[in-house]
Amino acid sequence: SPEYDGLVLYAKDAMDGLDIANKLMNPEFRQAYEDDLAAFKAAGSVEEEVKKPLPELTRATRSNVSTDKPVFIPPDLDRHVLRNVPIPQIVPYVNMQMLLGHHLGLKGSVEQLLAEKNSKAVQLKETVDSILMEAAAKGTLHAHGMYRFFPAQSSGNDIIIYDPAEPGREIKRFSFPRQQVAPFLCLADFLKSVDSGIMDYVGFLVVTAGEGVRELAGQLKDNGDYLRSHAYQSVALEVAEG
Repeated sequence: SPEYDGLVLYAKDAMDGLDIANKLMNPEFRQAYEDDLAAFKAAGSVEEEVKKPLPELTRATRSNVSTDKPVFIPPDLDRHVLRNVPIPQIVPYVNMQMLLGHHLGLKGSVEQLLAEKNSKAVQLKETVDSILMEAAAKGTLHAHGMYRFFPAQSSGNDIIIYDPAEPGREIKRFSFPRQQVAPFLCLADFLKSVDSGIMDYVGFLVVTAGEGVRELAGQLKDNGDYLRSHAYQSVALEVAEG
């Protein structure tokens, strides 16, 4: 707020944010918000962040993660592209607690609230279900993915990625942070080290269900359907997670 001349408001959750957005369309409500914010600033109630110095960190070169575990060989090192995965196939993997609870602001156990037929929970679930059914029937959501396994080894806190077509040629190196307190874990500890002489493997993947969602959400927002606009983006995110 101190850095911006426009209206800056706080919403405790997504549903509260939708309520505020709707009220802002009313000039009287908007003026009331602006008056309250002006009074708040005039009273000197805005506090500036106080930055505390970071603690001095200790250093460890490696944790005690076992280094004698067997290497699991991937079935191949090819690039696998998945296009238009059927939405009904993904729905069982969609996290409704995250979708309704985190993204759409439903407080409490989603499963329990639905079992109790809580009106807000039922309404949000119906909105989400209608979006998923529409996505399956009309293709409004497109789920794509890509994955590939790569030869890899570790060196200290680094993970070295090798060319699948030429396993000895380094193509990328990732440096990961190490815990500064026991057990001093680092992701690199879970791969065979360069010194071991054994080749290990890592898998990378990328997923999306966002193609066209921004435009669709924008149209819904322009039509005043703020809940469905927000819900569409949230569903796309959790479909990608699924």
